[in-house]
Amino acid sequence: MPFYGEPIVTIIDTHRVNDSDPPSLYLALEPDPLYGTVGTTAFYGRLNNSSYVLIGSAQSATTIGTLNTLFPLTTGLDTTTTISITLDRGLLDPLTNEEFADDQLILLIEDEHISVKNAVLTSELTYDVSHFRRGHNGTIPVSHPIGSRVTVLNGKGKAIRINGSASNIGSVLDVKAIPQGQSLDTIVAVYSATIEGLYFKPYAPTNATATVNQSNNISISFTANNTGLSPLSPQSFEIEVYDGVTLVRTISASSIPVKYLVSEQITDFGAVQSSLDLVIYQLSSEYGRGYPLTVTVVPTPVVELPVISTFSPLQGDIGAAISIYGEGFTGATSAAINGTDLTSFTVVNDTTITGVVAALTSTGKVSVTNSAGTTQSIGDFVIFIPSINWGDIGGTLSDQTDLQSGLDAKMTILDYDSDVSGVVDLAENIEGANTAGNDKYYGTNDTGTPGFYDIPQPEKTKNIESISTTKTLLLTSEYFQFLTPTVASVIVKLPSVTGSDYFECEIANQSTTNALAIQENDGTAIVTLANTGDKVRSIYAYWDGTTWQVWIRGYY
Repeated sequence: MPFYGEPIVTIIDTHRVNDSDPPSLYLALEPDPLYGTVGTTAFYGRLNNSSYVLIGSAQSATTIGTLNTLFPLTTGLDTTTTISITLDRGLLDPLTNEEFADDQLILLIEDEHISVKNAVLTSELTYDVSHFRRGHNGTIPVSHPIGSRVTVLNGKGKAIRINGSASNIGSVLDVKAIPQGQSLDTIVAVYSATIEGLYFKPYAPTNATATVNQSNNISISFTANNTGLSPLSPQSFEIEVYDGVTLVRTISASSIPVKYLVSEQITDFGAVQSSLDLVIYQLSSEYGRGYPLTVTVVPTPVVELPVISTFSPLQGDIGAAISIYGEGFTGATSAAINGTDLTSFTVVNDTTITGVVAALTSTGKVSVTNSAGTTQSIGDFVIFIPSINWGDIGGTLSDQTDLQSGLDAKMTILDYDSDVSGVVDLAENIEGANTAGNDKYYGTNDTGTPGFYDIPQPEKTKNIESISTTKTLLLTSEYFQFLTPTVASVIVKLPSVTGSDYFECEIANQSTTNALAIQENDGTAIVTLANTGDKVRSIYAYWDGTTWQVWIRGYY
């Protein structure tokens, strides 16, 4: 029986070759230099000095070679470049178009998987190789220098695949190659590697684009590349923003598109940006950051629907002044309550609109319209009908001609368009208004029954977010801020305000270990929210036109 010595093993931690493969490692087998050949070989492995177990076998050596020429950076399908490879052993067979479409010859050069179609023997063990598909299975195309190692992952003489697992990441794998006729005890050579789990490394995203809206907020879009990848849990991304070579911001996101606000641009660059240098990563719970997409995007201008965050007051009579707060108001053409346009409509700035409640306006949603369309508030603006104590008015109701026109206007709002004196029991219903209270209005319920009913209150919006860098609130920010700091201390700044601005919010620290440092917009410290000491965990903050009023709340 031939003696094969102690074969050489290279442990390859890389992406799976086929999308249908389970998470995998690969073993490249080379003969003992003293004997030059390899017969049937069994691979035994162990993790972290445990007992050896059989993990695979090979019938021949792996086809391995060296790059003789520079392999320049190309992407996608490359039908023009030709490279030269000299093999240590084995051969490369050319493929048909169908075989190439099935990726039946995959080379690993450094960390890149490359699908190959053409291989022409030019001298002993030397081939001219051409017609490539670069970056197979999400690996990143790069330029490969002369002398780079080449290993066949799929094809004749391919490396041996063994199953991997997320639980093995960080473990030390020891491997012995046992040729036919030898035993585990007689083989001395042990080949070791710490498992990184590259088979779980997310692929690079693709197709990055950006738009900029009328508020100069930038939306960054891209395509998540999940082919062959273990599930992201949850799907998440990180975008690095660069000023030249300097990293100025990292944006974490769990959905696409990702917002880069005008306030953040000004903080990072001092001005609104017309182009952005970005590095975009997908994240996985097993591995962390995946392969990067490095890209420069030039945002395309778009007009987006305005966003209404709140309005003030929440109720009022005809002729009342109203202020609407949100973002994207630049270029707005009108604002309305339940479809009736405000009078004295004014776009104060991108975040504020003012106006006056017009005659014949009824209770309903507040809306703002621009060239992109119309958006509505969540809650209703309630038209408040003042109560009247008819006992204070002498004579019969039909005699009150001096009040008739005013009452008719009120009754029109209540869907009464007949003469007041002709409505049966109307005086009785109105007379009860003085005991119903100012938090009631007269109307009909869902079944059409008239009476006094509670004035509906608009819902308050909320933001739930994990943060690791300074967060600056805007006048348009959500009322509830449920924030989870992911580092020891994160600054949260209240909005920049002037005397006429309106803002109130509640901020709660959701973390049991890390702190939120609450500051005014200029950096003046207010309070630290932490789960230690006095157990201060949340605040209510209100701008009264002169100063911030802040109430501190504990957590028990």
